[in-house]
Amino acid sequence: MNFEGELPDFSLPKILVAGDIMVDKYLIGSTERISPEAPVPVVNVENEERRLGGAANVASNLSSIGCDVTLIGLVGKDNQGEFVVSELKSKQIKNEVIVDSDIQTITKLRILSKNMQLIRLDFEKKIPNNKQDYLIKKFKKIIQKFDLVIFSDYAKGSLFKINELIKTCNEFNIPTLIDPKQKNTEIYRGATFLKPNFLEFQAMIQSVPNSEEIKVKALDLIQKLNLKALIITNGSKGISLFEKDGKVFEQKAFANEVYDVTGAGDTVIAVLGAFLACGTDLKKSIFFANKAAGIVIGKLGTSFITKEDLTDINFRSKKFLKIDQLIKIVENKKEKNLKITMTNGCFDIIHAGHINYLEKSKKLGDFLIVALNSDASIKKIKGDKRPINNLEDRIAVLSALRCVDYIVCFDEETPSKIIELINPDILVKGADYSIKDIAGAEFILKNGGKVELIEIKRNISTSKLISKLKDL
Repeated sequence: MNFEGELPDFSLPKILVAGDIMVDKYLIGSTERISPEAPVPVVNVENEERRLGGAANVASNLSSIGCDVTLIGLVGKDNQGEFVVSELKSKQIKNEVIVDSDIQTITKLRILSKNMQLIRLDFEKKIPNNKQDYLIKKFKKIIQKFDLVIFSDYAKGSLFKINELIKTCNEFNIPTLIDPKQKNTEIYRGATFLKPNFLEFQAMIQSVPNSEEIKVKALDLIQKLNLKALIITNGSKGISLFEKDGKVFEQKAFANEVYDVTGAGDTVIAVLGAFLACGTDLKKSIFFANKAAGIVIGKLGTSFITKEDLTDINFRSKKFLKIDQLIKIVENKKEKNLKITMTNGCFDIIHAGHINYLEKSKKLGDFLIVALNSDASIKKIKGDKRPINNLEDRIAVLSALRCVDYIVCFDEETPSKIIELINPDILVKGADYSIKDIAGAEFILKNGGKVELIEIKRNISTSKLISKLKDL
């Protein structure tokens, strides 16, 4: 099924995110030696970052795609709580957060080196019951002005009485979408949509179902909790939708490379909620939520989706990447001593000469990257009548070739800048070029790489094909 098309206006509905607010903190550095005090790596900290986590990350995802979003939850009157309040303001997230001196803001500290997480330290304390009552009171006071409520439940205490909140939403016919972590499934009774991951689903049904039992168990849970639908995320296997009438929809995962799953669930429920709040049907909403997850797990740390990501042509091809995503993949491949080969061109009308050239290029290394001129770039070089095929169609054709592993786009007339950012081991061009005239060749050679020239098939070119078509 193809769900692509124009995005809805996310700014129209009002969405409330309620749940466990966290701060994700990162200490990032290099690791060159093992400690003499214990068999552990020594990290020389070079950078420190803080990001919104938990329910706040859900709100951040919604805000970044243009939603009118409000956040309600509990934080402490401490440095991390101050950070949350400040970030909400900068991200234009409406603030209904309760700040209380008796609460410690939940904080997760991760130590990273070479894009790898070495350890995570959690700072949290149980939220007192009377503080949960404050949240319920405030929730009931503001609920009527919202079109959808997303509950981000990390089982940290903010939503231990979520059943009361669901009941309130139902009284005003406001749909609810829940990311559940609590073991007592009864507290989710009456929710509109429940979105557990597969392990959480297993805990809910208290069994490990085989593939044939999953549908039966899912539909039983829907009936038991009086849900409209159950949406189960399952990592690399994708997302499964089970509806009350027994219909099932499976959507495979779209991830290119997995670097960090931190916050992926937050992105899924945020994008899902954004589309549903705009009146988009469930299947299309799941399609885009799944695509969004595929993008954020290619980023490091707690990441959020952007409207640019949603409209990006990434949704047309798993091989097409943004430059920052591709750089991380290249770094990872090089750490594994894999050779990166790169070439570039317009590839306007793919012909036998292109296929021969690309297949030979791939054989020179382990992975082949094609840097593709954008439509604007081609117009600068070849005039307003080109390209014949737009960027989207050219990417679709290149993506179908087994020899092409990744595609990246550039707007400049030459790919020099993008070649320097990627720094491939081998730069490839046709033998009709001399090395001194190849964009990026000097940089590659100076940095210990190779420039290879490949003989191209004679009498085959896009220009000649266009000329033949004109004659017809």
